Amino acid sequence: ISSVPAGATCTVSEGALPTPPANYVWGASPPSVMLTTTNAGPNNAAFTNTLSRPPSTITVTKTVTGAPVAGIPSSTFNFNVDCGADDASAGVPYTSAVTLSGTTTTLAGTPVSVPAGAVCTVTEQAPLPAPPTNYSYGAIPAGVTLPATTAATDTPVTVTNALTPNPGTLNVVQVVNGPGANLVNGTFTYTVDCGVAGFGTQSITITGGVSNSISFSGIPANTTCTVTQTGIAAAPAGEDFGPPVYSPAFTVVILAGGTSTVTITNTLFTPFIQIAVPLLNMWFMLLMGIALLLIGAYVQRQRSKN
Repeated sequence: ISSVPAGATCTVSEGALPTPPANYVWGASPPSVMLTTTNAGPNNAAFTNTLSRPPSTITVTKTVTGAPVAGIPSSTFNFNVDCGADDASAGVPYTSAVTLSGTTTTLAGTPVSVPAGAVCTVTEQAPLPAPPTNYSYGAIPAGVTLPATTAATDTPVTVTNALTPNPGTLNVVQVVNGPGANLVNGTFTYTVDCGVAGFGTQSITITGGVSNSISFSGIPANTTCTVTQTGIAAAPAGEDFGPPVYSPAFTVVILAGGTSTVTITNTLFTPFIQIAVPLLNMWFMLLMGIALLLIGAYVQRQRSKN
């Protein structure tokens, strides 16, 4: 600034600041500088302005689908928030963690503070926590790259893990009992209907009356299976099989990760034997009737004499 007389006392103040670069803000304006000019100079007033990046936030929400009615055990899910050159320190990403428990299967974590304008990728970390009993988690989803963050604005992201019930097993048990059960040797047949899981016609062979079984694995949980006996082994001589008895029923629901059993019992019994009685000759019956009448008349006469 020229034409300022020597010995003048001047106050120098900074005026309006220019527009800062994208995702940056100016710090507070420095204070005014007071100086007295001299002929020798220099008569300088120095100002320093600071640029900084304001914070923004990223909030990770964790969701678990397909949980059983009782919910999930206390489970902490961990995430990396990798903002590249904008990480807190070189090569060390920000982190987030969300803990779910019971029937709470959706929850937002604590917002992660990152510089405005950062482009960040949120990635769920392995291993996942233990799933509920007889359930499994699917694959960890791919990382999500978010748009550049904005100052004083939260950028949300939801990461979802799916739970699926483990497949179960159907066990069909054949039992024979009753007199002569130890003499049973043969095959019992069934139809096994588990819907899309199928299985169709099946058989179990009994030797010496000892119970036997057959199992079908890999059946989707909650599938309804129906077992129907369609054929029985030959009964020992003089014995017959009664109708099959199903326990607990002929239809069961497959348990997640478990075994559902249908027990079929066939009981031997000795059938009632009817003996045919030949028809008596009609003339013989007539003669017998006459004889009885004569005997009755004789007895009556004897009584009268007495």
